Amino acid sequence: MSQPTLYVSITNHGFGHTTRSASVAATVKAMAPEVNLIMATTAPQWLLDEYIPSAYEYRPVALDIGVIQADSLTMDLPTTLAKLQHIKAHATKTIAQRPLS
Repeated sequence: MSQPTLYVSITNHGFGHTTRSASVAATVKAMAPEVNLIMATTAPQWLLDEYIPSAYEYRPVALDIGVIQADSLTMDLPTTLAKLQHIKAHATKTIAQRPLS
C-alpha cells in the first residue's frame, strides 16, 4: 500500500492563510507521522518552517491568485483574468511538478 499524502495548496494573500494552514498540517503530521506532507504555496518556506517541525515537501507554486489589486481598494480585473487563465492552462503540469513518492 502506498504512503498517504496530504497535498496542501495555500493561497498567498498575506501570511494568515499560510500560518493557519501550516498549523493544521503540522497537527495532521503529528497525529499521523506516516503522511507524506506536501505544502504548495508561494509563501516563503521559512514561514512554513516556523509552524511545521517535521519533514515536508515545499512546492513554491501558485494555484490561486485571488484578485490582483493596484492598491488596497482598486481591483485589476483584466490582470486577474490573465493570471487565472495562465494558472488554469498550466494546472496539470504544476500540480504534477514532482512525483508523489
